[in-house]
Amino acid sequence: MRKFFSFLSSLLIFFVIFLVGIYAATVYFLDKYSRQGLEDLVTRGETSDIESNRPRFRKVIIGSYNSVTWEDVSIDINVLKGDDSASDRSFSIRTPDVTITLKDFSKRKFIFTVDDMNIIWHKFFDISVDASQLRRDNLENGKLELEFSFNSFEQAEILSRVRDVFRNSLDFIKQGRTATPITFSGTSKFTISNKAMKAKLQTVREKGKYIIVMNKADLHSVAKELDLDGDLTKEEVDLLSRNPFRAPRLLRIADYAKDTSKKKHNKNSELPEDAYRHVLWSYLLTKAYGDGFAKKVTDAHEAGDTGDTEPRRKMDYNNNAVGRHYVDEGYSEASIIWRIMDDDEVIFSPREITPESAEQEEQEGSIDNEQEQEEQKEPQDDSQTIEDDDSQQNIPVDAGSGGSQEDSHQHHHESEEEAD
Repeated sequence: MRKFFSFLSSLLIFFVIFLVGIYAATVYFLDKYSRQGLEDLVTRGETSDIESNRPRFRKVIIGSYNSVTWEDVSIDINVLKGDDSASDRSFSIRTPDVTITLKDFSKRKFIFTVDDMNIIWHKFFDISVDASQLRRDNLENGKLELEFSFNSFEQAEILSRVRDVFRNSLDFIKQGRTATPITFSGTSKFTISNKAMKAKLQTVREKGKYIIVMNKADLHSVAKELDLDGDLTKEEVDLLSRNPFRAPRLLRIADYAKDTSKKKHNKNSELPEDAYRHVLWSYLLTKAYGDGFAKKVTDAHEAGDTGDTEPRRKMDYNNNAVGRHYVDEGYSEASIIWRIMDDDEVIFSPREITPESAEQEEQEGSIDNEQEQEEQKEPQDDSQTIEDDDSQQNIPVDAGSGGSQEDSHQHHHESEEEAD
């Protein structure tokens, strides 16, 4: 009997060692082929506008009979080009766990999960704030879940589908939208005017696409903190919410334009604060995102319920267009102050809006709307990429001699008419 139990003990020990050996060998080969596969994944998974380094991880473990987890994963992404004349933008992704779980073997269905993801933005410099504030821009507590399946377990099919998952995940983070069924949540943290802000993000399904949106209540809280809440229209909040990766910079630009125009007007009372703010705001938006998106942002404000009279609304539309034009002409931000003082296209006061000019504005607005409708029929790339722009400067304006800004501008027009 003693020999029998001794035999069973030896057999059990052997079996345990055998299982441990199989587990260790499995982990070893998973680690080895994961590192080799990731290099191939990056090479074949990159697109014309995205490049990345090989994802790094500390170790791979078999979590249970149906899942594999890679721990301490990191990857650096560089966006080479994007829509709306955006330039290079890069970001890093860090996460403690990336897991692939077998959901249904018969249907070859798996779930790709990323937990506690942290996205850190780089090359995200903005003229309106100190660069040190932008280095604190990141996304925390991100959770991404994506379901996928294989048509077969052949090697070529597996590699192809895994590359698709990798590419779709990168595109989703870059653009904020994808046709692939995906769920995402997280908290965006950023700094504006040395104030720490945060807003929740989540995915919603809309017209067959999965879109990341920013919580609207959080947006109102941020705007209120910046004293912008009264300025934001419902249409603006909707636009900011649907562009969560752009929202921090859009708010920075609005805050910067409002603060700068107020300071410059206080130094020179002849400088029209409202006109300068709209021209500067539109100019900076166009520099960052191009004409198309800049116009969408400013139109979202003017079309909303701002409480403005119709002449004032038309004045704002006009001055926003001037800001876009200044970018097209290649003017510097520093030159805007003195340009608007001599530019007949800039409207200083709603009283300058005559019935004739109002009718002309309506006609031009109708043409613009028709063009926008035509553009909307064509597929558009709503990439979230942001342009680096840290080269702008402001120069003070010397105070002029007496008189109101409206009288000064009207006198400028009258002098030209007399000359004619």
